[in-house]
Amino acid sequence: MNAYILSFLKNNISSDTRFINRLFVTAVITRNKWVVKKNSLLSSLIIDKAHPDYQVLTQFIDVLERYNFQYTFDDLISLFEFVVSPHDKIVNGAVYTPQYIRDYIEDYCWSVYKGNIDVCRIIDLSCGCGGFLVDMARKMKERSNKTYKQIFSENIYGIDVQGYAIERTKILLSLLALSMGEDDEFSYNLWSANTLNFNFQEKFRPYHGFDIIIGNPPYVCSRNLPQETKEIIKKWSVCSTGHPDLYIPFFQVAIENLSSNGVMGYITMNSFLKSVNGRALREYFNTLHKSIHIIDFRGRQIFQSKNTYTCLFFVENKKSDYLYYGVYDGLFENFKYNRFEYRGLDSKKGWDLNETTKIHQLESIGKPIRKFAQSRHGLATLCNKVYIFAPVRTTKRFYILRQNGVDYPIEKTICMDIVNPNKFNSEVVFADVIRKIIFPYEKNYEGKMTIMPEHKLQELYPYTYRYLLTQKLQLAARDKGKGKNYDIWYQFGRTQSLNLPSLKLFVPKIANRAPRCILIDNPNLYFYNGFAFVGENVETLCVLQKILESSIFWEYIVANSKPYSSDYYSISGSYIYNFGIHNFSTEEKQYLLTENRKEKIDSFLRRIYFPEKAE
Repeated sequence: MNAYILSFLKNNISSDTRFINRLFVTAVITRNKWVVKKNSLLSSLIIDKAHPDYQVLTQFIDVLERYNFQYTFDDLISLFEFVVSPHDKIVNGAVYTPQYIRDYIEDYCWSVYKGNIDVCRIIDLSCGCGGFLVDMARKMKERSNKTYKQIFSENIYGIDVQGYAIERTKILLSLLALSMGEDDEFSYNLWSANTLNFNFQEKFRPYHGFDIIIGNPPYVCSRNLPQETKEIIKKWSVCSTGHPDLYIPFFQVAIENLSSNGVMGYITMNSFLKSVNGRALREYFNTLHKSIHIIDFRGRQIFQSKNTYTCLFFVENKKSDYLYYGVYDGLFENFKYNRFEYRGLDSKKGWDLNETTKIHQLESIGKPIRKFAQSRHGLATLCNKVYIFAPVRTTKRFYILRQNGVDYPIEKTICMDIVNPNKFNSEVVFADVIRKIIFPYEKNYEGKMTIMPEHKLQELYPYTYRYLLTQKLQLAARDKGKGKNYDIWYQFGRTQSLNLPSLKLFVPKIANRAPRCILIDNPNLYFYNGFAFVGENVETLCVLQKILESSIFWEYIVANSKPYSSDYYSISGSYIYNFGIHNFSTEEKQYLLTENRKEKIDSFLRRIYFPEKAE
C-alpha cells in the first residue's frame, strides 16, 4: 500500500466504521463505473453528490488516482485492514495476511481436498475483513459452475469477534460478485461471535464439519488477553500448560471441526514448537497422529507491520505416523520436507525439528545445563522507569534522578547497583552499564529481603518517599491495574531474585553471535532483563562461561532456539536448558580455566562434543 494513501487515511478518516465503509465502497464503484440496483448493502453505502462527505470522497479518489491505486481486491482488503483500530489489533490480534501467503495456503488446501467441490464447505474461524474468504469464493467460482449467490449461501462461512469485520467481509464479497456482473441480494453464513465458544452443532443440523478450514488465527499474547477470554480458553485442553496465547486454541477448534476428509491450513505463530505454553498442544498433536505439514519461516518476517515469527501449518484429517517439517528458504516451489515419527517427538521438552542430529548430539553429553548450575531471572519491578536510573549528578548524600525535566534527590543508602545483561553482547565497559535502582527492601531476621514498611521508608528516606509519592498513580497502573491492590504500593511487581548469591554469571537473553557473558562476585549487584547462572563455586561458573561463549554452544542456539529478525536468537529458558555439559576431568577443567584464546577453546570443545568429526 502506497505510503501517501495511508497518510491520507490516517489524517482524514474518522473512526466511524460506517463512514469508512461508505468512502471505500463509493470510491471502488465510481472508479470501476459499476451500477448497483439490487444489492441493498452496497446501495446503502454509496455517497452521492448531495452527501456532506462528498468532498472528502473526491479528495480520496484523487489521492488514489495520483498514486496509481490498482483497485484489486487485495488492495481493498489492505485498505480495510489498515483502518482497524490499534486497540483491536492488540486485543483481538488482527493482522493482514499477504496475498502470496493466502494463495499458497488456499492452493495447498484445494490440492489436498478430494471431495465434491460443489458441496465443499469452507470456513475462516477468525476471518477479519474476509481476505481468505474472498479468495476462496473466487477460486470456487473458477472450479465450478455455481453463481456467487450460490457460493455465498452454500459454501463460504466465517466467524469474527468484531461486528465491523463481518460487515466488511459482506461488503467485499458483494463487490466481488458485482465485479463479475452479479448485482443481487445475497445470503451469508457470517457471524459476529467468539469462535472459542461458538456452538457449531447448534448452528448446523446435521453437522458434519467443514471440508476446508483456513485462516490466520489472532496474534494476542497471554498478557494482553481480557480476563473473560482467559476464562473461555481454559475449556480447551491445548491451553492447559503455561500462559497460552490466543492462537493456540484455534488449532483444536479447527481440528475438531474438520469433516472426515477435511483439510486445515493456517499461517500462525511458530512458538508452539518449543514453548512451555505449547506443551499441551504438542501432546494433543502427538496423541492424534494426524497428517501434519509445517513450513517454518523461523526468523523471516512475513508481516510488514508486526514482528511475528510464523509458520504455515497444514492438517489433513487422516491418520499418519509422521509429521513433515521444513524451513522456508525463499521458495515454495518443490518445497522439501523432513519426516519425523511422532513417537520420537518430545511434547514436554519441545519438538526438535531443525538440525535434529546436531541437537541430539549436544544434548546427549554429560548432564543438562539446568542441572549443572542454577539460573535466575532478573528483578521485575514492572515499572523500571520509576525505579531504575542513571544519576545526572551526585552529592555526598544523594543521587540525583531526573525525570521529565524535574530533579529528585534519592538517598544513596536506599539504592543498589543494577545492570542489564542484554547490554553485554556489545563491547561495552562494565562500569558504563551500571545503573542505580531504588530498593525499598531490607533483610529480615532470616536474612531474606522483605518490603520496608511505609512509616520506616518515610522516616529513614524522606526524599525517596516524596519522589515515590509523585509516581504512585503510575505504580498503581502496573499489572493492568493490579498494582493498586499490592500489599504495599511501592513494592516491586514480582518477588523474584530479591535474594541473590554473590557469584553471578550474566547472560544476555538475545544475541546474534556467541554471547558475551560476564562473571561478577558482588552480593549487592542486581540485574534486570537477561538472566544469570548463580552459585557458590567459582570454578563451575568459570567453566560454564567458557562453554557459553563457544562456537559449539552458538551452533546449538542456531539449531534449537527461537529465531528473531537480523539473525538474532533467544538464549533463555527451554531453548538452552537441555544443552549437555560434559563431565570434564580435572585436567580438562584446568585447561578451560587457563586458556583464553577463543579458537583454542572452540577446537578443544569440538573434539569433546563431536569426537567422530575431530578424528
